[in-house]
Amino acid sequence: MSCSLLATCALAAVILQILGLFLFVIGFFPVKPSLSGISGPESYRMPSCDAEVIAAEVDLPSDQLKSLYRDLSKIPPSFDRLVLMVVDGLPAEFVLGRGDSHPSKAMTEAMPYTQSLLLKREAIAYHAKAAPPTVTMPRLKAMVSGAIGGFLDVAFNFNTQAFLDDNLLDQFYRIGWKMVMLGDDTWIKLFPGLFSRQDGVSSFFVKDTVEVDHNVTRHLEVELAANDWSLLILHYLGLDHVGHIGGRQSNLMASKLNEMDGVIKMIHTRQVQDRDNVDRRTLLVVVSDHGMTESGNHGGSTYEETDSLALFIGIGPGYPLYAPNEHNEVFQVDITPTLALLFGVPIPKNNIGVLLMEIFNILTDEQKLQALELNSWQLLRLLRAHIRDLCCGDFLCGINDGHDLAVNGSFKNDKEKFTQLFSRAIVGHNLWKTHQDSRVNNTDDIRVAVALYNDFLGNASEWLSHRATDKPIKLLVSGICAMLISCVLLISFLICFFKEVYFTSKQSDYLLKKHACRWYWHEAFVFLGIFAHVISLDNFLATYLGNELFCSFSGAIKEKPGFNNLLQLFGMWISVAIIMILVLLVTPWKISVHYQEKKWMTKLNSNSGSLDASISFPLFDAVWASTYLIGVTYCVCWCLLQLLLQQPINAIPVFLLFLQLLASMIYFSTDKSDHRQWIKVAAIYFLGMSGHFGLGNSNSLATVDVGSIHLESQVTFDNTFCQHTSELGVILQRTIALPCLIPFALNSIVLTASTIILLFMRNHLFIWSVFSPKYLYVCAATLACMLGYAW
Repeated sequence: MSCSLLATCALAAVILQILGLFLFVIGFFPVKPSLSGISGPESYRMPSCDAEVIAAEVDLPSDQLKSLYRDLSKIPPSFDRLVLMVVDGLPAEFVLGRGDSHPSKAMTEAMPYTQSLLLKREAIAYHAKAAPPTVTMPRLKAMVSGAIGGFLDVAFNFNTQAFLDDNLLDQFYRIGWKMVMLGDDTWIKLFPGLFSRQDGVSSFFVKDTVEVDHNVTRHLEVELAANDWSLLILHYLGLDHVGHIGGRQSNLMASKLNEMDGVIKMIHTRQVQDRDNVDRRTLLVVVSDHGMTESGNHGGSTYEETDSLALFIGIGPGYPLYAPNEHNEVFQVDITPTLALLFGVPIPKNNIGVLLMEIFNILTDEQKLQALELNSWQLLRLLRAHIRDLCCGDFLCGINDGHDLAVNGSFKNDKEKFTQLFSRAIVGHNLWKTHQDSRVNNTDDIRVAVALYNDFLGNASEWLSHRATDKPIKLLVSGICAMLISCVLLISFLICFFKEVYFTSKQSDYLLKKHACRWYWHEAFVFLGIFAHVISLDNFLATYLGNELFCSFSGAIKEKPGFNNLLQLFGMWISVAIIMILVLLVTPWKISVHYQEKKWMTKLNSNSGSLDASISFPLFDAVWASTYLIGVTYCVCWCLLQLLLQQPINAIPVFLLFLQLLASMIYFSTDKSDHRQWIKVAAIYFLGMSGHFGLGNSNSLATVDVGSIHLESQVTFDNTFCQHTSELGVILQRTIALPCLIPFALNSIVLTASTIILLFMRNHLFIWSVFSPKYLYVCAATLACMLGYAW
């Protein structure tokens, strides 16, 4: 197989693998359709079948725009100021209990003031279910935009960028609100330039459970007394850090909850004092971005991780007494339309939440229906982005009175379903208006209209949320088929290339008899390793327990480093210097080992058009020595760089990997059995892969050391001396081309196996916390292999 043919075939296999991976990724991690732009005055009008033109009123000054929104909505803002208090990682179970059970005695006693507000009906609380991945950045986005982000959002949680989608903060800013932010600096990264005052803290110092919260509370007295803000965001991190350190049952948990209860008391006391001031009606909303497991972790889709809190304080009397067995369960995205309509701004365009009707009991019946109608119009616009032929002109066809308000049990398609549901909601609303105009007092009409609106809103919200997470099976299978074909092609090329390089026509009889049917122990070991690796991907229990084991082991190392870091680093530098000297001494000897046979020179002389042996052999000898020295130097320098960049706790594992790598190179340098060179490459490949776990990491993204993320690369050398008709080309194919192809083929096996397993596990409980993060690592390794092979 010539170099050009090999390159062409390998390139075709690579392109096919990229295509298959692309099809699978876009199917498994879908990018949902969304509406661009920002909601404006058009959101207060029923959507039409024609393309909507954004009115010029959006360019009005903030005070005029605020008045325009109030006039168009016909719903006066219920409050003037909002205090949004985010208690990071607080499970709603700590405040509201779980199921029919009340909160534990310890939790109730830890938050006495909050519990008293619930008992006196001065607050209403919900179990607000958060969508996975349950990490801070995508959950904050969901609360301010009402949209559910995809799993890939978690990849941006460590490098948060400005949030450009339509959201509440941008809407508040457009009507002239002044905003203050204290706490987690994720807000500052998401909304740069929006805050009049800010004091952010990093969320990644998980050992700090005191200063991250004290830095927020120390500003509170001054900010509550100030008159120059309309939105105050307080993001407390301490409780989440307590969970990461000691889990739910940590001794610090009760005291931290009591501290949060004191903050709620301070804010509510100021609310009571300001009630007589009509210009300072303040609403306190206490939320959590996610919950936590018993061990204090989060990121997955378990009940403990998705059980977040939504607590509204200062709404006013008249709410039913909260009872745990009532199951006040809503969705986290429902916070967005509720706050938008309470404060008189348009609902963000991509919101899929449904407003919480209990919060609007302070409104009249007409205003309640108006709020439901505005929410319905907004979801209708979003539905049209998914269902292209959904036309608003179809909604009133065939339904002109209140005699046909029952919904049929089955629908032909989604278009018919939402057409009927929304049409009946309109009829119910119009029926209430008719009876209002005729002064007929029928309380059933309002209940029917509200129920019909909620029926449409609930179905639309559920359908849209599924659209964000549904996985088209045909697209997934197509991607897997492409990757399977690519994997088979790569393995076939590798086998063909291996036979051609090592079993030439003159050597075939001798070598086939001697080596073809003979197995070596390390060959069997490598095959066993590949087989075990693929099989282990399907063993969920082993994977999950392995994650926990590595996390526990890493945590133990971090808690007790073992000895002084200075002595540790000094000892490693001395050892590295000794090994470098040994490598340099071994290198010249490694070159009488590979080229001691005189037959090679004879064959060069016998080939027509080839270089003279006296010239070509020293030239090749020098090229080979230089290449080997460059590779060794790169390896040594890379390891030394890692020792400088890694945290001290990882220095010993990095050093051990360095020793193993150099020992492997020295061992293989003294090995004369060149026909087993693929074993050398495979062994070093798996050694490098094991380094990730050797540093205490696991398949879970939660174990990524966000304070010290490094890019590891691999250098290969271009085959510029490949001459197809000479033994020189064969040698270079054997020493450069084949070692480049082996890791790519091995990675292709792992990628294909991981993809198939991910397809079967797509509905598993731990799909977001275990399998999907693992797949992201495999995709990253695939990218690294492609870049290395292309180099």
